[in-house]
Amino acid sequence: MMDDMPAETLQRPGSFPVTEFLLLALASAAIGAAYAISLGQDINWDWQNYHDYAGYAVLTNRFDRDVAPSGIQTYFNPALYVPIFALRAALSPQASTAVLGAVQGLNLCFIWFLTRHLLGPGRSILLPLLATAIAATSPIARSEMGTSFADILVSQPIIIGLMLLIPPAAPPGDDAAKTGGSAPRIMLGGLLFGLAFGLKLTVAVFVIGAIATVLIGHRPLRGLLLLAVGGGIGAAIAGGWWALDIWRTFGSPLFPFYNAIFGAPDAPPFNLTDRRFLPHGLMDALAYPFLWVVGDHRSAEVPFRDARFAILMVMAVVVAGAHLLHRRWLIERRHLQFIGFFVASYVVWLSMFAIHRYVVALELLVGPLIVVLLLPLVGRITQVAVTAVLAIVLGVWSVPANWGHRPFDAAYVARVPDGLSQPATYFLTGKPMGFVVSSLPGESRFFLVGDWELPIQPGHVLATRIAEGLRDPLPGGYWMIRFVGQALDSSKVAPYGLELDPGRPCIRFPTLNHGHAEACPLRQAPWTRGTIQPAG
Repeated sequence: MMDDMPAETLQRPGSFPVTEFLLLALASAAIGAAYAISLGQDINWDWQNYHDYAGYAVLTNRFDRDVAPSGIQTYFNPALYVPIFALRAALSPQASTAVLGAVQGLNLCFIWFLTRHLLGPGRSILLPLLATAIAATSPIARSEMGTSFADILVSQPIIIGLMLLIPPAAPPGDDAAKTGGSAPRIMLGGLLFGLAFGLKLTVAVFVIGAIATVLIGHRPLRGLLLLAVGGGIGAAIAGGWWALDIWRTFGSPLFPFYNAIFGAPDAPPFNLTDRRFLPHGLMDALAYPFLWVVGDHRSAEVPFRDARFAILMVMAVVVAGAHLLHRRWLIERRHLQFIGFFVASYVVWLSMFAIHRYVVALELLVGPLIVVLLLPLVGRITQVAVTAVLAIVLGVWSVPANWGHRPFDAAYVARVPDGLSQPATYFLTGKPMGFVVSSLPGESRFFLVGDWELPIQPGHVLATRIAEGLRDPLPGGYWMIRFVGQALDSSKVAPYGLELDPGRPCIRFPTLNHGHAEACPLRQAPWTRGTIQPAG
């Protein structure tokens, strides 16, 4: 029977399963590419606001020229968005989506190997296959396929890093695993978590999970030290360059966030937080997984439906009851490490953000966790049967979110009219406008004004940058740009000595699903007496 096929039939013990890895990587990439193409062209709001701009700004050295075109998100680490921008610029929409989906699809390959790692030698391929199938139906992960979201990319070093932090199963009668994971494994695992954190700061919740993993393992202090060293190196490699650059510019390595600590003068003197999705009390927090079952999407901006976290909670209660009934631990320590990672990450995420996109890695890990929770409860055949039923139920019931797509033959931004062909200074008065920047002449400047999250502070870096731009006019003049339908609010440019020019018409051009963008000409206000006066 296939259930009796040992893992060793695929690869000899002690060697890396190269053939298995290549076959699974190719299959995962093909599934990811095909699914991404089936969704259409990505036009998610964050891409419109800052993903596209971030990649473009790095490649054209714009960060020292513009003023927060994407608001506070302008100053997130842009590293992940550079290859995405380059990919979309170099290839057709279909081809770039396929390549991106293929890379994102590799999550399935890593879930397979993590499940194999957790089960240890001598187990069939059915449970890893079913755990991978459960991961493939994850609604938020599916919604990010082919998109510019980073969550489904940083999930990969998290999954691999977790596999390194959890020691391999010891052969029967061998106590070697009691020494904990080897130093190189833990340091490399920490390095991967550090890389993910340096690229995207919300990975902090998984860093807490990694700490819980090594603390549950043998020799926890040694593990914690190794994790910290590896994590510090990884974070420095992936995010140190960016943190240092914005620290030099604004006086804060996390600008404009946590400004109650760093006190950067260009940011508000308090910590910017997004509390829209946080639960209101313990009972509300416990209810979230069951609300997701019926499509209550209070942890996401767009609808989705999912039962996997509710199933996990029910299984956790059953496992806890089994422990009480037997009055002893039924789960081996290395599996407790995995459970500890999941629980710690989830609790921290729910208390800090509760934004569902940030927990894609946990969503993918549900399959392996279901397998681990079944191990002490039922025999091998029943484990496979129950996991198969759950895989089918989750596949049928899960409904992915949709962050916005359109046909591949639709351009992101139509050809810019001749009236905007010269480099100019653009004042942005709303969001999302970042994706328009790459369509206008590269020598142009873009200043976002009137944003309450990042008001221009007189006398400091951003205000000075605007003032310098006003003293050095570009041949295309000054424009205020917005989407048709947004208020034409000239008061936002008045502090800079500018007003709408009634003698010249606004210029419209179609963009995405917003209909049209409109650039309206500005002129020097009469009260400036011949000199444009920057605010402050």
